[in-house]
Amino acid sequence: MPIQKQLEILVVEDSPEHIESAKIAFPGPDFNLTLAKDYFEARKLITPLLKCSPEDGNWDKFWKEYREEFEELKETGQVKSKFDVVLTDLLMPTSPTSDEDYQSGYGFPIALMAAKYGVPNIAVVTRGNHHQERIIHGLEDISGQSFEKALRGGFRRIDNSNVLFTCAPVYDHNGIWVKDWKKVYDALVTYDPKK
Repeated sequence: MPIQKQLEILVVEDSPEHIESAKIAFPGPDFNLTLAKDYFEARKLITPLLKCSPEDGNWDKFWKEYREEFEELKETGQVKSKFDVVLTDLLMPTSPTSDEDYQSGYGFPIALMAAKYGVPNIAVVTRGNHHQERIIHGLEDISGQSFEKALRGGFRRIDNSNVLFTCAPVYDHNGIWVKDWKKVYDALVTYDPKK
């Protein structure tokens, strides 16, 4: 009997209750769950190149070498992330040291970066309120104001990736409404772009 590969899943989320729900949604042995709490942590994990900053502080030299290395890998088809699925919150702080009250729509560039590096299934998910965060209007313009509407119109093909933009389905976990990451995952992996 052949051994089935664990699915590599990255969840990018800064809220502790939604991190916990991701851990519940993807237990082993079928899933290898990796968690990132901000944009920069996600970028390091998604990007297959090892260098993320110059060792000697020379940014001009670093970007020249990085571009050359990237183009060489791209030509040989080696520029690919290890992840099979990336699920990211829409709104999050820039980094753990940034003001947690200031949230940016980093879910969009994380999704585009994941598509650039060949992740086949990607979702940008929000639990936010469009009355409090204007960028959520943009997500709802793509997908509709509910998970059910997103299943009918929130999928997009970006490069060769299935990308879902959606308001989060939720469930009650010990009195707290949390994101249902498994429901988002199930929608992604069963989506057929030809239908």
